[in-house]
Amino acid sequence: MWSRQRAEDRAAREFVDRLVNPWRRVCERVPGLSHTVQVASGTTIVIPTLARADLSGPDPVLVVRKIHGQLIEDFRADEASRRIAAALGYDRIRVYPRGSEWVRIELLIGDPLDGEVPAPLAGRGLSVSDVEITIARDELGNPLPVLGGGAARLHSGRDPLGQERVVLFGAGAARPPRRCPDRGV
Repeated sequence: MWSRQRAEDRAAREFVDRLVNPWRRVCERVPGLSHTVQVASGTTIVIPTLARADLSGPDPVLVVRKIHGQLIEDFRADEASRRIAAALGYDRIRVYPRGSEWVRIELLIGDPLDGEVPAPLAGRGLSVSDVEITIARDELGNPLPVLGGGAARLHSGRDPLGQERVVLFGAGAARPPRRCPDRGV
């Protein structure tokens, strides 16, 4: 057990070590991700610190310590999130707050909302209006169901901040309109 844990810790450290230079370069170039400080020896650029990686889940996760005055929106901004993902070799990122000084950044390959979702059909003795049909799933995998017989509409796109949103609304909606829970919008 201990040797497996040590191997996982070593793999996470090596993963962070591989990302340190691309992380520094992207943070230095994206507005809001670094601060320039004048010190006696010259100019210093301060960037958020890559503290550790968690490779235990389906997607790699980085835990990052924000610099003073930085907001989670600095990481979620459309340009910043696209450039961070590209610099680290991933398609997109998902950013979560983790306390007041930390952020959790999931590195994603592909679009989690891209793909077919099968919808169950009414069985014998049931009418379509008695069946809850899942017409989509949010990016966390939670179903977005519609009660059969009602008209509903699914909206997927970007909000004014550039964050992805999926909203289900209409007469047949099984629950009120939803916002993507990890986006904070």
